[in-house]
Amino acid sequence: PTTLDVGSVFYVGGVPSSLRGYPFTQQSFAPPDILSGMTPFHGCIRSVAGTTHDYVSLNFFTDLSLISSEGTGNCFTDVAAGTFFNETGAYVRIFSPDPQGYFVINNRFTASVTFKGMGQTGILLAAWKSRDEYMIIALVAGQVTVSLKNSGGDRKPFTTTYDALENAFIVCDYTPHTLRVTTTNTGVIMQLDDYEQELTAYRLGFTLSAVYFIPIYVGGLPPSVIPPIGQQSYQGCIQDVTINDRSYMLSDSTEKVSVMSGCPG
Repeated sequence: PTTLDVGSVFYVGGVPSSLRGYPFTQQSFAPPDILSGMTPFHGCIRSVAGTTHDYVSLNFFTDLSLISSEGTGNCFTDVAAGTFFNETGAYVRIFSPDPQGYFVINNRFTASVTFKGMGQTGILLAAWKSRDEYMIIALVAGQVTVSLKNSGGDRKPFTTTYDALENAFIVCDYTPHTLRVTTTNTGVIMQLDDYEQELTAYRLGFTLSAVYFIPIYVGGLPPSVIPPIGQQSYQGCIQDVTINDRSYMLSDSTEKVSVMSGCPG
């Protein structure tokens, strides 16, 4: 039988970003990059077994001292659709159909997030251009909170909370909830599930001005950003995000950090 010397390192589910070409070289005369366009495996790998040249059977997952991992987590017995956030610094950026992937926050902007929360504090969705132009939807000590800031009016932030919830633990009971937030000329409309819809008028001095070319992040923000509310990544499952009645699959994003596809059931 034919044998192949593959060295002492196996990669399972993906490879480090430093590996290029075949056989992993950056030399100009190398064949085309065999890794081009490939993405890491999404799912659960429970066992990897093989046989050495001298017919010794090995299960590489039985000796944890031989394993190092990056960006992996535990397998779930029951898996539900969604994207799971459970690490500091986790976030996903969603991209609009615009060639640059940006959005516009204006008086007709609507965002809907379906989530199953595990913590009382964390960012659900953030449109962030700078500390002077943003919109953040977050959980803060169990309260749904929205904060807006732009170049209109007195240029100070407007922040409001959703008061229809019975207690501060509803948002972290790990059951599906759908939050819908709409910005208008006069105020912010919020509704969670079938609870009462609330319209909170902007405070005196605040004017909503359109913010163009703004990226939107889900579950958190890049590490270079220190948000005024939320203050940390969301913990739990996000199953659906809809912007202006268009649904976005987080699993399709090309900018995902420390999240897992699929959620505990």
